[in-house]
Amino acid sequence: MEYTKYFVAFIDILGFKRIIDNSSCDEIYKIFSEFKRQFSDIIFNGESLVNAQDVKYKTMSDSIVFYIKDDCKNALFALLVTCSSFQANLAKRDIPILSRGGVFHGDFFIDGDIMFGPALTKAYLLESQNAKYPRIIMTHSLLQKYGNEMAQNLVWEESDGFYSVNFLKMIFAQHKTGKDLLVRFEKFIDSVLDESTDSSVREKYLYLKNCMLRAFKEVFI
Repeated sequence: MEYTKYFVAFIDILGFKRIIDNSSCDEIYKIFSEFKRQFSDIIFNGESLVNAQDVKYKTMSDSIVFYIKDDCKNALFALLVTCSSFQANLAKRDIPILSRGGVFHGDFFIDGDIMFGPALTKAYLLESQNAKYPRIIMTHSLLQKYGNEMAQNLVWEESDGFYSVNFLKMIFAQHKTGKDLLVRFEKFIDSVLDESTDSSVREKYLYLKNCMLRAFKEVFI
């Protein structure tokens, strides 16, 4: 047995306890099955940029791990597209679901239900110790070393020096105007801010609102 080099994303679904308490088993299953059906190759000008089968994943209650061997075609880009699609799919629901995560490159071992390795541990630590907001982050060095232009177009730089997946830009880019989604998403954020007095919750949603306006400007202004 030996490690293989992978890009690994560890993602935590925020508020999953509330979802469990307020949803049926079938409703929760649909959250994951709907996204699974969206896995598809990415073709541009007749050229295959990403083979969807290269990106694998494991789901563990409120956590999901996406992983891809680093020698696959456009590996980091493929992983970031998957992360962005996953975040966007959850956020576009009638009651949006938010997620947070970390992306790392390094040694990883996977065999059936057994998976471990430094890349998974570092991705988890990025999520648990650094992400803080509803975002999936990576270091600048990872993006600079492994990211092509396509990968760089999927992220933006944050004020704390990390780079995060720009899932909101993907949402807006998939809609001709994005205005209906903007209004609905803003109402959701404002409803949380109107009701919550928890400073940590308010900080997360204020961050999300600023990101939403930033993404909207990048796409439509």
